[in-house]
Amino acid sequence: MTRTDGEAYWQFLDLAEKAVRERTSVVHAMLRTGSVAGTWHPNGFATFEIELVEGLGLIRLHVWARHLRRSVPRHPEIHSHSFPLYSRVLCGTYRENQYEASETTAAGGMCAYRVVPTGRGGPDVLRRSESRYTATPILAEDAVFPAGSWHDLPAGVFHSTLIPPDDFCATIAVLGRHLPGVTDVLLGEAGFEQLNRSRAWLTSPELTEIRRQFDAESRACGER
Repeated sequence: MTRTDGEAYWQFLDLAEKAVRERTSVVHAMLRTGSVAGTWHPNGFATFEIELVEGLGLIRLHVWARHLRRSVPRHPEIHSHSFPLYSRVLCGTYRENQYEASETTAAGGMCAYRVVPTGRGGPDVLRRSESRYTATPILAEDAVFPAGSWHDLPAGVFHSTLIPPDDFCATIAVLGRHLPGVTDVLLGEAGFEQLNRSRAWLTSPELTEIRRQFDAESRACGER
């Protein structure tokens, strides 16, 4: 496991927090007016690219809508990134757990799938590793981040996000620059076969429903 700690990481968090704060109202307006297109992440939530900030990374809006998820069947949920991440919770509650992962020779271990870089907007290309892993949750229960709070992840930390399908959550995330020599890794069941695929665009009805839920949740957050 590779962690990104130290001064450079804290500088990233400071810059990311400022960038998100400056763009929050713009993000609200872009989604409410439908001026931004979205795609489905393989783990089932909607992603909207907001802006690529030079020297910082990519700003995206992530939305877990109620009863509107489109995940890839059997897609590994535990994963690590090759970049640091900062995320501000706009509405709802974000839930996450982190894991200690290690190689194992025991039968029944999890498969590792390494992500092949294909560039921004490129297809998802995975390569299965011959090694097997165990993943042990660090926390007894998922960590909970309510609206208005933020969370961060150094590169290389294995984690999973399991927001119940009847919950709503929206976050603005800053995906920092990829670190040299670090690869995105997924841990999941053996037999996952969709190793090459392009992400599906949200349909017009899906986008309309997400906009409706986002508007209602934003008003509710403001009222609190």
